[in-house]
Amino acid sequence: GRTDHQLKLRGHRIEAGEVETVLTRHPAVLDAVVTVREDEPDLPRLVAHLLAAPGAEPPAAAELRALAAGALPGPMVPSAFVVMERFPLTDNGKTDRAALPAPPTALEEAPDRVAPRTPTEEVLADIWEEILHTTVGAEDDYLLLGGDSLRALHIVSRANDAFGVSLTPRDVLVHRTVAALADLVEEQVLSELEDAARGDSDHDER
Repeated sequence: GRTDHQLKLRGHRIEAGEVETVLTRHPAVLDAVVTVREDEPDLPRLVAHLLAAPGAEPPAAAELRALAAGALPGPMVPSAFVVMERFPLTDNGKTDRAALPAPPTALEEAPDRVAPRTPTEEVLADIWEEILHTTVGAEDDYLLLGGDSLRALHIVSRANDAFGVSLTPRDVLVHRTVAALADLVEEQVLSELEDAARGDSDHDER
């Protein structure tokens, strides 16, 4: 009986009702409302506002992302979740989607998070945290943190400037942890150093 709202996100058509139905399969979710928000200029994202089931602990964002990712295409997986006591209503008693609050920017800390272990991981984790607005561990999955292809573009721009490498957004989407991306960065840096040393050696021989 859910009324679908069709949304557009970076060229993708998204039936909000499909996403909401999947999220309400979680035993701790009583109801869900999904919207596209642009709280940061030029960075639209899919956000889910939720009502927790009576007596239930608020569901963890990672659980909800995993649930959505298992049933929906990537563009339909929300990148942020907001648990509320009640939804704002319009004068005629319907959910007032325009009055839903922005997701908080406070960083979440998971108890089992693996801290960055190398200088490269530390720099990359800082970049991810600034772009994704959440605490990032060395082994956290980029997509489950709410990352997408547009944010990957911002991340590689910052990382390429920081390390002098040539990462692409696809590298972030394939190497989906800080640790894996750090390995790729270090491989590129080492390869460039070896190429430079080989060039110097060839020049000396001549």
